Amino acid sequence: MTVISFLILISCIIPTEQTKDDLYIKLEKEIMCPVCDGQTLDQSQSLIAEDMKNSIKEKIAEGYNEEEIKNYFVAFSGGVDSTTLLDCADTIIKSFAGLNLTALHINHNYSDNSDLWKKHCIDFCEKRDIDILTFDLDLTEIKGASLENQLRNLRYKVFEENIGKDEKLFMAHHLDDNVETLFLRLFRGTGLKGAKSIPFKRSLGKGELVRPFLDVTKKDIKNYAADKELNFISDKSNEDINFDRNFIRNEIIPLIKKRWPKYNHNIKKFITNAVSYTHLRAHETRGKIVCRLL
Repeated sequence: MTVISFLILISCIIPTEQTKDDLYIKLEKEIMCPVCDGQTLDQSQSLIAEDMKNSIKEKIAEGYNEEEIKNYFVAFSGGVDSTTLLDCADTIIKSFAGLNLTALHINHNYSDNSDLWKKHCIDFCEKRDIDILTFDLDLTEIKGASLENQLRNLRYKVFEENIGKDEKLFMAHHLDDNVETLFLRLFRGTGLKGAKSIPFKRSLGKGELVRPFLDVTKKDIKNYAADKELNFISDKSNEDINFDRNFIRNEIIPLIKKRWPKYNHNIKKFITNAVSYTHLRAHETRGKIVCRLL
């Protein structure tokens, strides 16, 4: 009997959704992982960590073997996501000869702790012999529209100005971010193009932005950080539900997760299909234009 069949069988005698969720969590810790070649789920954490590193290694190998890209950057806020990404990137890049890694930290000057976070990021990099550049945002430039969107725009402006030709910036967006972005766009009335959510990579100024963790869950990132005993900051503003994304993350997602524990992986399938469909339509459209020109 497969794990899935067993879960379906016992669900028939479980009286409540909460009890089912509790049992599912218990089973996760004890049963064999169906996608990890017989490994238990605890043992599979090391495999997940290797997958995270391999995702970065593949992107570096592409540039190393084909484009001769030498300079790589990591957007480093000091939070658990970017700290894990920086640790992985540092480990991988040091295995290649002649490559450079630089962390980019942007001080938003929005929190009373902003300067402390900046110092934390500098200290983290100095201990690991990682180059770091820091930038202080001028909040007087922000007027009118959404603070959340304007801070984002200012961040990307800094990135664009500092990523040169044939250079790559790694950002730590993960699967949970991707799902949140989809919900955010749907609530704002997006079309099919917006249903593609966050792209794995795109051009950024003269260089390229790459998100190697886009298929990785937040849970896996936290587990990696705990296993490596990485120090990171916690930004309380992420709990402020006045921000749309935080409202989705803290109020809506927990309800969905309670009902459908594997919601993020299922929604990922929808996003993947949306990407494939839009690419197909774009190809068909280009083909029709070429035919008309002939």
